[in-house]
Amino acid sequence: RLLFGYLEPLVMRPQMILAEFIGLFLFGVILNLAFIRTRSLFLPIGIHAGSVFIVKWQASFVRLGPDNEYPFYGKMPYYDGSVEWIILILLGFVVWFFTRKGQFSSR
Repeated sequence: RLLFGYLEPLVMRPQMILAEFIGLFLFGVILNLAFIRTRSLFLPIGIHAGSVFIVKWQASFVRLGPDNEYPFYGKMPYYDGSVEWIILILLGFVVWFFTRKGQFSSR
């Protein structure tokens, strides 16, 4: 019963979770890419801290709530809209181009 509680949204309402899954997957890829390219946790931690700051700052300008859906911004989590996906993809390219593989490694 407890396991079904975790899996119920995936089985019963996949369309509600798909957009958030895509955004979180892209963000995870970027954090992993930053770690792999630099061999350091400083850049991924900085990217995560900066994104949390942006989410909190954006809450000042966008009406919160799961019932408020914006065409390009998505809903409240700020990672389920097409604009956020484009920004995440661009951030991935920035991380890729401005870091060299193993640039900060001690070896």
